[in-house]
Amino acid sequence: MLPDNIKINDFSLIKILGTGTFSIVYLAKYNDNGLLYSLKKIPKHKYGENVKREVQIMQRLKHPFIVSVEGFFETENHFFIVTEYVDGMELFYFLKDIKKEKPYLLTKNNYQLTKTIISQIILALEFMHNNDFVHLDIKPENILINRLGYIKIVDFGFARRLNKNIKNEYYTLYRTDKIEGTIEYLSPEILKKYYGKCSDIWALGILLLELSTNQMIFENCSKESILNIIKKCKIEYIVSANIPVLLKNLLENIFKYPKQRYSIADIKKHKFFKNLDWVNILIRKEKIYEFELPKNRNNSGKIKEEYLINKLDI
Repeated sequence: MLPDNIKINDFSLIKILGTGTFSIVYLAKYNDNGLLYSLKKIPKHKYGENVKREVQIMQRLKHPFIVSVEGFFETENHFFIVTEYVDGMELFYFLKDIKKEKPYLLTKNNYQLTKTIISQIILALEFMHNNDFVHLDIKPENILINRLGYIKIVDFGFARRLNKNIKNEYYTLYRTDKIEGTIEYLSPEILKKYYGKCSDIWALGILLLELSTNQMIFENCSKESILNIIKKCKIEYIVSANIPVLLKNLLENIFKYPKQRYSIADIKKHKFFKNLDWVNILIRKEKIYEFELPKNRNNSGKIKEEYLINKLDI
């Protein structure tokens, strides 16, 4: 962890790593030790207390496949979250590159790469759920993958801590006053303004389907048609998808209403993951797959520091 009294002048900005609807993430060097960090800038007028909740949740989630928060500070107009820097790329761009350059990789050797990527996300969600936290925005853009194939879950802006005073079953649902998240990965219960651990599993299922088919399944769908598909709780794309029977069975048991939907424990025991060494995955004992990161792995290259400071608008 960085000191509690850090400020923007303690960092030298190198480049923009990514941009969101209301946030910008910079690659920054901490001047005292020369180490690289990710620096996320969020406007106060948009999120306010939500940012502090996000930081508090991240501080409690120490796991190999969850990005670690290293510091937090604020200026008059913005909050800044400092996290470990992952030298990699979003899973979203990883999938696009693979589809273009090496479409066979995700299905090679009985879907080995798909299994090892998704298994890391499963282990991270298992840890979160066991500690009564939910992410609620699992999607390729919120998964970073490094050059060895290991992942980190990022962006806990929609995450929640569940009530620890009650027994939180896998299918226990909580009421919310608004629908938040990314439409393609929303579960049927979220559309009815309820959420729970099972909501993360639905999003995990969509991600698994996209990995195994190398296809963004709602890519050419309108918002209205996506909502209609989710409300029916039936992803018909599975039927026509060229995937193994075991995988189809797993996905069919994920895309169900909360009480019938598979839990993390059910998923880990499924025959699709037979012979997968969960312990070796967790301790990162083996190299999953080594690949070269593309030079343009985000929307921005190196930018003059003075330009970045001007754009920082602190």
